[in-house]
Amino acid sequence: MRTRKKIGYWKQFIDERGNEVDSSNSSFFRLVFFDNGQPVFKYFNGKWKRKLKYSFNGKSTIKGRPEPISGTYKWYDKADRIVSEETYNNGLPFIFKAYYYDDKNSKSCTLKDVIYFDKQFENMKGSYYIEGFDRDDKLKYQCWYRKGKNGWKEFKVE
Repeated sequence: MRTRKKIGYWKQFIDERGNEVDSSNSSFFRLVFFDNGQPVFKYFNGKWKRKLKYSFNGKSTIKGRPEPISGTYKWYDKADRIVSEETYNNGLPFIFKAYYYDDKNSKSCTLKDVIYFDKQFENMKGSYYIEGFDRDDKLKYQCWYRKGKNGWKEFKVE
């Protein structure tokens, strides 16, 4: 018998902090693209997120009655410095940002990475566009995360 593997967009139930949970404990759901049974984008869950403070500017929901997530999470470290942002629109990831901090000036930050989920490579579902910046805020690299001959990986934009 052939085993079926997930392909396409599937609901992933999450709590108010964006961690994957059972639907009965969920506040929201996000849509995750699967290919050959594996999620193309892997969300950062776990220990590091539990240590961070956060704010969410989206609609409040009732636990156990999940709705598609729309809004922005902002994650802060112990010094109340923004570490990352995750913006969702109607269940889909939209744009994610991560930041650097200058050790000499703890409040001065620069953009590190931006992931644009609304930009797809040649309309390929699950693909997305990435920009990386150096500590001087200069564009360091651009790439597409997409499927190629050897599976899903980053392809630099020349």
